[in-house]
Amino acid sequence: MNAAGNAGTGAGPYAVSDKAVADLIDARPLCCILSGEIARPVWAMLPLLVERDADGGASALFGHIPRHAALARQIEDGAQVLVLANGPNAYVSPTLVPQPDWGPTWNFATASIGGNWRFCEADTDESLRRLAARLEGEGDAAWTVARMGPRYERLRHAVVAFRIAVTAVESRFKLGQDENDANFAAIVAGHPDRDLAAWMRAFRPANREQRA
Repeated sequence: MNAAGNAGTGAGPYAVSDKAVADLIDARPLCCILSGEIARPVWAMLPLLVERDADGGASALFGHIPRHAALARQIEDGAQVLVLANGPNAYVSPTLVPQPDWGPTWNFATASIGGNWRFCEADTDESLRRLAARLEGEGDAAWTVARMGPRYERLRHAVVAFRIAVTAVESRFKLGQDENDANFAAIVAGHPDRDLAAWMRAFRPANREQRA
């Protein structure tokens, strides 16, 4: 369910659960955020943190943005935004499959998330520290903002935190769900993008726990 209480929507057999979309952003946090009129959108590419609801879906997306960015200068609290998230994607050649008349395709995982923007000035430190922890991991070798020393205080004033309250989720994970067993197995075994192959395996209909 999304934040508005509605099930995530998508395109037929390629739609997945809101939790799967949240997992996608966790795995690949760099997203495109768009605002404004469709003919002249203002946009920014930014890494995002997922804040989840009780069902595991995204209730909010949390991040920070340079104050000088066009999006930060033009957007206002409450504005509607569209977030585009992309997972693994790659060309799939007919040379991988045993079926002679099989045609080429492109497999991918993508989602669009609608929401309302809000600046969170007081949460800027939290955003910087949480994102570093998310991307660096744990352990003594992991980088933290504390290593920047006094320079951190100077640079953090150049960014400001924000949250996007999620109102709608649409997904399209085209990962070979409709391939027959022989073709699917051949693609997964032979495709050079092993990350894509792993996602294909995870979203095979036999593994329906992640699907809508």
